[in-house]
Parts: sequence; C-alpha cells; structure tokens
Amino acid sequence: MKRHTILIIDNSRATTGAFTSISILFPYLKNYQVYVVLPKGSVLKKNLVSQGLPVIEIPFLELHKGFRSVFYLPALLINSIRLLRVVSQQNIRLVHVNDVYNLCGVVMKLFRPKLRLVYHIRLLSTSYLKPVYPMLTRIVLWFADAVICNSAAVKRGLPFITEKVSVIGNPVNTTELHPPKVFRAVSTLLVLANYVPGKGHDYALEAFARAKLQLPHLRLIMAGGTFGLHANEQYKKQLQARSVALGVDQHVEFRDFQLDIERLIKDSDIVLQFSDSESFSRVSAEAMQYGVPVIAVNSGGPSELIQHRKTGMLVNQGDVPAMTEAIISLAEDAILYRNISTEARTFIIDNFKADFIANQIEGVYRKFLF
Repeated sequence: MKRHTILIIDNSRATTGAFTSISILFPYLKNYQVYVVLPKGSVLKKNLVSQGLPVIEIPFLELHKGFRSVFYLPALLINSIRLLRVVSQQNIRLVHVNDVYNLCGVVMKLFRPKLRLVYHIRLLSTSYLKPVYPMLTRIVLWFADAVICNSAAVKRGLPFITEKVSVIGNPVNTTELHPPKVFRAVSTLLVLANYVPGKGHDYALEAFARAKLQLPHLRLIMAGGTFGLHANEQYKKQLQARSVALGVDQHVEFRDFQLDIERLIKDSDIVLQFSDSESFSRVSAEAMQYGVPVIAVNSGGPSELIQHRKTGMLVNQGDVPAMTEAIISLAEDAILYRNISTEARTFIIDNFKADFIANQIEGVYRKFLF
C-alpha cells in the first residue's frame, strides 16, 4: 500500500486532552508519514522529535479579547502560506486540524481547493465564547471534506449536520506500565484537571468536605497545570483558600501537572469529574480503563461513557449534595465499587482501544487518499 504524507495541526503548547488523543494514534497510522505542526515554544516538540516525527513550529495567534486580536487575520494568512509551502515541499494531500478554533486549514483549502481537509471538533459549544462557536463551526462545516466529533454531544451541538460529520471517540492507550489497580478501602479521591475555572475543582472541594464529616479518613488530591496564566494561578489560590475555610486544608494536596497519569490514577480510589463542559472526558475514560470508579457530571461526554451505577456514577451539574452522596455510596459499598470497576474497564477497552480508533480515523482518510 502506498504511504501517504499527511499534516496534523495542533495548537497545544503543553499537554492537553486533544493532543494526547491525536498523539496516541501516531504509532498506529503505519500507512502514513505524519508531519506535526505545533505552536512555537510548545513543550510537546521534544517528545515527538524523539519518536522520529517531523515537527514544524508556527507562531499561531488565537482569538482573544483585547488588542492582540487585530493581528489575528494577518497572522492567520501568513501562517497558512507557510504551511502551504510545507504541503508543496512534502507532497502532502491531506491536512488534519485537531480542533475547530485553528482556521489555518480553511485558509489553506481556499488557496488549494484540491487539498483534502479533515477537522476534529473536541470541545462543546459551552467551552467557547457564545458567538464564536457557531461562527467557527459553520466555516469548518462549509470548507472541510470531513468533520470528526469526539462524542455525540459535540455533534448535537453543531449549528447544522451534514453527511461529512462522523463521531469517533478518543482513544485510550491499553499498554499499561504499572500493575493493575488493587481494591482497598476507599481513602483517596482525585481531581485530575488543569486549574482552569469551570473544571469542577470547586464542586469537588465542597463535596469532599461534606463527605469527610461522615468518612474522616478521606483525603483529596488535585493535580494539574496552570499553563503559567495569571487567571489560572489565581483560581488555584482561591481553591487553596477555600480548603482552609472549609477546615480540610490538611487533607487536600494541590499538585502540579503530573507526567505519570497512570500511576496517579491507580494510586487513587475514586476519580471526580465535575467539569461544567466535557465533550468526551479523557480523564474519565482513563480512570475507567484502570479500574478506578468515576463520579461525573451527567452531561456531554461522561454521560455517553457512564451508565449510572454500572460503569460509574452520574450526578447533575453543580449538585454538591448528590456528589457527596455518590462519594459516600462508593466508599461504603464494596460490592458496588468492585462491579463498577470491572464493568467500566471492560467497556472502555472494548470500545476505545487505540488500534480500533486509529482504524476508524484511517477510514476517513481512505475516502480521500486511496
């Protein structure tokens, strides 16, 4: 089979769920030479280069409120022209953009209509400024040859749906580096999310404090990065201050970004996923794969991964009493805990193995390249 060259564009400057989801697939795309485009200064470059993947750095500029936005269109045009040069030099026929907010793919398609364009939409509309999401998705739906949504919830949120839209979930890496999770009495709760408002840390902290009144041995770990942004660093400080006000600061550990996610999850007993908006929830899928029960908000991606009391626990958004009750139920019912652990692991491995998801992605590519 002929080995085609494809270009994958990702805006991530540090590890994100979107980047993890696409990068897991690279070893499985054996029929393709993959070139990866990253923003200048991305810490992800080093690892990709060590794997022998060609990396191209581009000074992407994202849409923001403020003065810098006046440079967005000129930067978009210049970056797209740079990438078109790479397309010509490497004989690239297909460009895969790993989220809807990067419009370089659209501009490249305008200049070169025969170039095949695939867009991945990995966030719900609630993750964007309200007027921006419909505008971006309409543009992408108009110009892309194929649009991949990582959950049915994302697809439902599009302004319109055409035959070019498909749903392909995010892959999990089934190669595990550490021994299987061993059941024990529940003691450690985990919130694994970057310190960004809306990720549910605040709800988790309140629910933990309430559950601890009944289960004094509980402790909570929060782990994630701030991306060096002032607003995120302030949010983390607010959470720390709230833990003091609740009288649980001695039992809450605020960690920075962790490299060994598998170890962190397996060392925990329950994962809390209380984000306001999750299109898929990679953290939930990984915890389920490792046999660690998840309590998640009943919306978006988690509601598609979790069957209540079968593969996890679902609670309504912002419902701290229900979150508290779910923590106590899992901590006190060993049979429920074990059943969820087993069923969740089986479900994720059966439906989201990397080779299975890679084959689905290749199915999209094959429509245009073979």
